[in-house]
Amino acid sequence: MGRKQAKVKRAAFKVAHTLRKNLEQIKAEVRKLSAQSAAVPSIPGLTHVKAAKKELLVSRTGLLSLMNQQRPVVKYTTMQGVDSKGRPCWRQYVPTSFIEAVKAKRAKLDPTRMSTSDAAKELDCWPTTVLDYIKAGRLDGKKEDAVPGTNKAGFYFERPGWSVSREAVAKLKKELRTENAQERPRGPRGTFLKKPPKVRVESTVAKIGRPTDPKVQEVKKECYERFNAGDKLEVIRARCERLFGKKRAPKQAGHVVDNAKWYAEKYKLPITRKTHNS
Repeated sequence: MGRKQAKVKRAAFKVAHTLRKNLEQIKAEVRKLSAQSAAVPSIPGLTHVKAAKKELLVSRTGLLSLMNQQRPVVKYTTMQGVDSKGRPCWRQYVPTSFIEAVKAKRAKLDPTRMSTSDAAKELDCWPTTVLDYIKAGRLDGKKEDAVPGTNKAGFYFERPGWSVSREAVAKLKKELRTENAQERPRGPRGTFLKKPPKVRVESTVAKIGRPTDPKVQEVKKECYERFNAGDKLEVIRARCERLFGKKRAPKQAGHVVDNAKWYAEKYKLPITRKTHNS
């Protein structure tokens, strides 16, 4: 009984394997025939959606927005084709005239000029540095109402900006190359030597910031002198308010002590406060 069951199982396995193999062959033949009979159609006057996005440098949402902006509104044209595996599917197309119309409306620069972003790539610097060159007069900048460009994602955009001459950029590039070569001394066989270490020089110019009011110094000096003389803190505060005004005088009695200590520490003076009891 066991031998008969084993023979039946082996026969069933051979049949299933043969059918599976034949099924795969049949599927391959069907894909081949489908690819031959329903290839991707090349329709005159229409462009596939992926090719349109790549040509206009927009996303799928951006392409749909451009289609809705047209009057009349442009709609997709669906045609039958095949996928990469030869299976039939539906593909979307847009009119080629729509792509040409969008390109014609876009801003265009003079062929002899370039945007600041392109100039920055040519000069190997930041776009803000190109604007500094324009302000310094080393580049002939021209204000444009719309300058075409691409963002980090590679999508097209337009915005007001500056344009510079290609000839001026090439000239400036040679000048910068010469300046950089002069700054770095050359060694034997044209090699560059290391730059000498920079020597730090102490500047005699005052530090940048808001200048100190001389009357504020007088307030601190008055607080120091009257504090050492032993006057009451509230009396010193009222005296400073009367002499120098409410704006510069200490706001609280404790501020008198702070001003006196600050003045003594700055000018290295002793604090010898005399009290009435001593």
